[in-house]
Amino acid sequence: MDQPEREVMLASISAALAELEASGDIVICTATPRIPATRLYEAIRAEMMETPLTGQELRGLGELIREVLYGGALSAEELATRTGLSAEEFEAIRKKLPRE
Repeated sequence: MDQPEREVMLASISAALAELEASGDIVICTATPRIPATRLYEAIRAEMMETPLTGQELRGLGELIREVLYGGALSAEELATRTGLSAEEFEAIRKKLPRE
């Protein structure tokens, strides 16, 4: 995640923490929610898949998967043998990728 995206995420987390504190759901024991927001951001980021691919590249990958699944280039058995994943697993992956 690049710096502007990081700052947007930190601002969102900080705002949510401030709202929780204002409603009495949590107590933040620092002068600013930035410190706990940063810790939460780092924990979330460690769990998220990071990819160096652009949105356009991800969309292209989704189209490639669609072509392989539905274009008849490989049988379902051959696909599983060559890749280690079934057609259903590739379809689930394709659905996770961004579309136009």
